[in-house]
Amino acid sequence: MLQKKDIGKSKIYSVLVLEHFASERNLGRLVKFLEAFFLIFVIVALGTSLFIVRMNIPNATELSHLIEYKLLGILSLVMALIAIVSMLRAYLRSSYYFENVLHNRYHPADLYTFTVGRILYRTPGDDWLAGFMRSDTGRLILARCGISSEQISDFLDSRAAQPLEIGLSPVTLLKLRDFVLALYRANADFSKLLYAAGIGEADFLAVVDWVVKGIEANEMSQRFWRKENLDRISSLGKEWSYGYTPMLDQFATDLLDRPEAQYSAYEVNFREKEVKQLEGVLARQTGANALLVGDNEPVRLDVLWSGSQVFSLLDPYFASSSLSVIAMSDTDKFHRTLETRGEVMARFERVSVPELSAEEAIANLLSSIDRIERGSHIEFSYQGLKQVVHSAEAYLSEGSLTDKARDLLEELVPWAGQNGIKFILPQTVSDYISQKTKIPSGEITEQEKKILQNLESALHERVIGQPAAIKAVASAMKRARVGVVNQKRPLGSFLFLGPTGVGKTETAKALAFAYFGTEDKLMRLDMTEYQDEGAVETLIGSFGGNKPGVLANMIRQNVFGVLLLDEFEKTNKDVLNLFLQILDEGFFSDMNGKKVNARNIIFIATSNAGAETIWRMLKEGKDPSTNRDALINEIVQTGIYRPELINRFDDVIIFHPLSADELFQIAGLMLKKLAKRLEPKGINLVVNEYLARKVASEGANEMFGARPMNRYIQDKAEEAIADQIIAGSVGPGKSVEFRAPVAGSAEEFEIIVQ
Repeated sequence: MLQKKDIGKSKIYSVLVLEHFASERNLGRLVKFLEAFFLIFVIVALGTSLFIVRMNIPNATELSHLIEYKLLGILSLVMALIAIVSMLRAYLRSSYYFENVLHNRYHPADLYTFTVGRILYRTPGDDWLAGFMRSDTGRLILARCGISSEQISDFLDSRAAQPLEIGLSPVTLLKLRDFVLALYRANADFSKLLYAAGIGEADFLAVVDWVVKGIEANEMSQRFWRKENLDRISSLGKEWSYGYTPMLDQFATDLLDRPEAQYSAYEVNFREKEVKQLEGVLARQTGANALLVGDNEPVRLDVLWSGSQVFSLLDPYFASSSLSVIAMSDTDKFHRTLETRGEVMARFERVSVPELSAEEAIANLLSSIDRIERGSHIEFSYQGLKQVVHSAEAYLSEGSLTDKARDLLEELVPWAGQNGIKFILPQTVSDYISQKTKIPSGEITEQEKKILQNLESALHERVIGQPAAIKAVASAMKRARVGVVNQKRPLGSFLFLGPTGVGKTETAKALAFAYFGTEDKLMRLDMTEYQDEGAVETLIGSFGGNKPGVLANMIRQNVFGVLLLDEFEKTNKDVLNLFLQILDEGFFSDMNGKKVNARNIIFIATSNAGAETIWRMLKEGKDPSTNRDALINEIVQTGIYRPELINRFDDVIIFHPLSADELFQIAGLMLKKLAKRLEPKGINLVVNEYLARKVASEGANEMFGARPMNRYIQDKAEEAIADQIIAGSVGPGKSVEFRAPVAGSAEEFEIIVQ
């Protein structure tokens, strides 16, 4: 068990003692105090001397000289003190001390690193967790975890001191990572505090690594004389060494001047494999030219690919053994303009640069976040950075994950500054995403809670009957919003099975209106239009024909909404295979190989498949919903859908034929819509029971369900009202009511105008 007396056995303990009393912070303050004291003393002394001379005080000259001698004495004393302090600071920055901190060049007798030693030395007693949480390093780590100083104080006030089961070994050096991991695992309350902030063990260790690299970077920056720092300083007359390059400067960019080329606290090599491949290409005697292809970099040499004449002029240099060229191209332009050009591919070796994973993208952001924080005075929590990457992956469709995350970061910082936000937490990112994309993100708002809690009843207001279908859709949407479903699949996906005119399409419209607040969020594809062999190219785009895809454009323009796939069973088999991928992974690639993000889309495929089986079951007295598996098996056996496609949907929902009472209720809703359309004209349509039953009994039929009722309303009610408007009988301020005709009348209705 680690005890206070054990830390004195370390070889670096004496340095910790010295640093405690003469820390960099204290020494810096002392230097500033001495400088201020000297400046004030000089001003006072010179002022006094001038006063003595001007006031003709007796022996003024002697007094003035005395003051000058005193001034020189004080100056010498202060300069000596400054020299002593400077030497002490130089010692603390000495090779032994500094190299250990920066490069982890410790000896077995050191027992622990300087960073750990500072925590151990300053901890009163043996409560190492409290010592860690109160230390500068600990507070910085916890701040990056999103835990405030107030939370730290409240936590420490509410707990009792606990011993830590860890020892100091003369063989194994105790590093900060191992120390905090022991704290995390030894104290359940501490791990719960972190977990409440969204920090698990892996994230906690990642934050520790981030902070440690920041400490190393700070130590590095204070030592300007080191070769690493001097190499990064642009010289005053670098052109003198190789001459001026006005033409090159006009058409080229010095990559070393780019911000990402500057020193970072978190430099990580994500491209070790690609770098080795590139080194192999450049090591050749001839043909040592490489073409980097990926989605992370734009084309740097557009002029090279724009015309064969330019390439012909440069070709002798490409063929030369004395010059190596590294060119870059994005994947799209490579496939479009380079891959088919034999003369280009003969001179360049392709090196593919794949997209970074989400974990690598987070580390990539860490490599630039210190520069962004210094420039904006806004700081990020680790979870905030993770949320940036997650949001870029989930909600933004254009570009690689690295580019999307970096662009989102650059957009987020000024937005946070404008809103007075100084520390970025995950909810900050979610708030910005919600504002930018109109997609609900992060914690559920009170308005969303009301929508989700009342979703089922809201759907029932527009969809008559089908209680099982409505319940299934509402439940799936609730699960999707709270994030308990697979986040790498679409927001929701449903296969609606049932006869025509039973409410499948109306349910999709109702869902768009209830969940998104408008039917404008409903997109529709008539799948009967995609039956030929070129259907997939029509949807994703044609590379050869250079035509954008209907589906790709639709989703990119509406990243959040409901997509209705009407009569899904009638489409091409290749299209079904395309949706097999979309429903499983939440994205697909367009004609250029660029990903289209469909993870914020609710897919609803409607199908009449199995309609005859549903009718047969009802006639046999069976409930199709309770015999769902038998119905699906029959559909699979007929070859309409493959089992793996059906299994990709979140739910397969069976729609029943409508009863007479349900048709009557639907007729009432349809007539109310007609009445609403007449309101702007100042005409009041009285919707009564007689008219609704007339529409339901004569408009609907068994084969087409409620759908023909709209045509009946158009042909009978709307046409009759139009005739009355033309005749001048009906106008603003009038009410129209359809009643049963009087006995013996040949008219279908009696129209009452009041």
